[in-house]
Amino acid sequence: RRPRPDTAPGGPPPPRPRPRPERSSPSAFPFPPALAWPAYARSPATPMSVPLADRVIQLAYDPGISPKGGGLPGLSVLKNVVNSINLFGIIAVVGALAVSLGVWAWGHHTGGHQAEANGKKGAVVAAGAALGLGAANGIVAFFSGLGSQVQ
Repeated sequence: RRPRPDTAPGGPPPPRPRPRPERSSPSAFPFPPALAWPAYARSPATPMSVPLADRVIQLAYDPGISPKGGGLPGLSVLKNVVNSINLFGIIAVVGALAVSLGVWAWGHHTGGHQAEANGKKGAVVAAGAALGLGAANGIVAFFSGLGSQVQ
C-alpha cells in the first residue's frame, strides 16, 4: 500500500480536530441561555416553578383578529375574479365530462376495455370536480362558521 499524501513522511501533518465544548448543562449551548431553556427550567433548585395551567394559558393567547368585510380596497374586484375562475372551472369540467363520456362510450362500443375504464375514471373525476366547484362557497362558509365557534 502506498501512504496517503497527507500522512506521507516529511509532508504536512493532518489537521487536528477542533475540541468540542461539553454540553452537560443548558448554559453550554451555543445560543443565549434565555433561548435554550425557560427561566424556571434553568434553576435546579426549583424544577417547575410555573404551573402547567399558566403555561397553557400563555399558549392560548387570543390575538383578537376576526374577518371584516370592506376592510381592503378592491374586495369586490377580487370576488369577481374568483367567481370568474369558478365559472371557467365549471366550463372546463363540462368539457372534461363530455370527453370522458365519449371515451367511455367509444371504448364500450369497440371493445377497448382500457379506454372504457379510462372514460369511467374521467367521468367520476369530472363529476367530483363539478361537485367541489359547485359546493366550494358552501364548504368554506360551513368550516368558517365552525371555526368561529371555537373558543
